[in-house]
Amino acid sequence: MTTIIIHSLKRLKRKNYLIGIQFFVGFFSLILAMSFIDEVYEMNHQIRILIPDNSIQVTCDDEEIVPNNKEAAIKIKKIQNSIEKVRNNYHADVYMFDTLEFEDKNTMNEKSIKGIMPHYDMMKMISFSLVEGTAEPLYKYNGEKTIPILVSKEMANIYPMGTKVYLHEITSENEMDTDKVFVVVGVLSRQMSYFTGRSSFMIDTIRRGTDMIFFMPEITRSMNLISNEMNVVFIPEGRMNGKKLQKKIEKIYTSNQLTPSLCPISYQIKQNYEGKKMMLAVTAFFSVVLLLLASIGCMGTVLASVLNRKEEFGIYVALGFTQKQLGRLIMGELISVCMCSFVLAGCAFLFMESKLNFIYAGILSWRVACISLCAFFCCIMMSLLIPLKKLKSMSIIDMVEGR
Repeated sequence: MTTIIIHSLKRLKRKNYLIGIQFFVGFFSLILAMSFIDEVYEMNHQIRILIPDNSIQVTCDDEEIVPNNKEAAIKIKKIQNSIEKVRNNYHADVYMFDTLEFEDKNTMNEKSIKGIMPHYDMMKMISFSLVEGTAEPLYKYNGEKTIPILVSKEMANIYPMGTKVYLHEITSENEMDTDKVFVVVGVLSRQMSYFTGRSSFMIDTIRRGTDMIFFMPEITRSMNLISNEMNVVFIPEGRMNGKKLQKKIEKIYTSNQLTPSLCPISYQIKQNYEGKKMMLAVTAFFSVVLLLLASIGCMGTVLASVLNRKEEFGIYVALGFTQKQLGRLIMGELISVCMCSFVLAGCAFLFMESKLNFIYAGILSWRVACISLCAFFCCIMMSLLIPLKKLKSMSIIDMVEGR
């Protein structure tokens, strides 16, 4: 049977090319649409793992650029006083961090390296996903000169476990404290998510551990103005309502001559979905339409092929083939063509993904793969429905005589 199917595919290659192209376009658009949807789903899921959706981000960046370091220090002091009051008076956990830029002057590595330094309660809230080493030295750090760090997989290719790393901090305002000595104590999984911050919408900065990045312990309380202005998230105590906490935060910040902008994480997630909803609906609709058109077109092509191959089928019947075996022959031909289209569509998507740089849906997730495979079998069944019914209605005499 396999030899006959291969022979038939070669003989009918023009028709098979047409069917293959139709299904390639349909499957590619479906995988792309499902990946966009899966990207949004997975991103929202990872955000909720990092911080609860009842958390509240507080930004204070609505003023003009601070002209000098003295005024920046005063503003930082006001923000940190406000943070401490909220934290102590209302038992709210504080998710805050610095995103620092580093460079390595001692190697040929020209890539910028991001260092994330947690503050307040963030360290105890992070669940580090490691492929090697341990995060214990970060929790136990007590001001030693050599600072333990957890590096991303990409950074570990240059600085493996146990390596001492000498980096120059680009973002530091203090020129006397820009060179630091680190030691790699763990390697982060590529699947671990984190925020890079410095945005009024925290969730827009979510990334996966595929960049040059590392986590470090809290060396000193943050003196970075942008981090204090934008990288602060309050997480309400279990008993406290989020809206109630918002009023308390606003009152405390205002009493320190600050103008806070409060934005719940739940609102950010909702706005992120609303902004992408139309695009998701359109791509999903067109992918379904293209697959339906491909299936209908394929159905007509296979039906015409069945009607034109009566004499060939008659020879197979004379050789002892049953109608079930003829049906398997037609099904085998179509499955072979569709499978090639499906695999090529998947490869084309993975190639395009490297250009689009998805955060989560880059490698075909099991959800996208399952939906695509279900669509694959549905298209085959739909395309074979009428042709197999027509084949079943043919008499053996008509096939043998080629009528």
